[in-house]
Amino acid sequence: MVVNQGQKFPQTNETNNNLKTQEYRKGRFTEEEDQDLIKFYNMYIEDQRNKILAVMEPHLNRNSKSLRERYCNHLDPNVDHSELTKEEKLKIKFIYESLRTTSFSEIARILNQSNVERNEKRRTDFLIRNYLSPRLRKEKRIKDRMSITNILNN
Repeated sequence: MVVNQGQKFPQTNETNNNLKTQEYRKGRFTEEEDQDLIKFYNMYIEDQRNKILAVMEPHLNRNSKSLRERYCNHLDPNVDHSELTKEEKLKIKFIYESLRTTSFSEIARILNQSNVERNEKRRTDFLIRNYLSPRLRKEKRIKDRMSITNILNN
């Protein structure tokens, strides 16, 4: 089945095996949607959070994945949204150079292990990506320029 550029998601109908499509709302979350999501999330303990997504999906007419990402990356009170400290920037650089991976979730997991030990809020993989990606692109551009210069000088 061809899905129309991510606008419709196929779902099975329990009464028969025909596929129906459900259109979900896209774009920015409203303040009201955020408040509803926080309220419903606080009603459930962590191991039951998937239940909330099933309840909230039709209520907000949003995909459950976008609901989970909105809460975990923006609304969760345990997420630190402040600017990275110099110490955190050095740790991110060290972790990246040690692992040589662009798995931002892995870098965030390692960084957050030390934050948990000090009872600090966690950093998300999105924040790590937004910090590290421009620096990696800049580093690549510099290397490319140097290699072109070396080729031209030889």
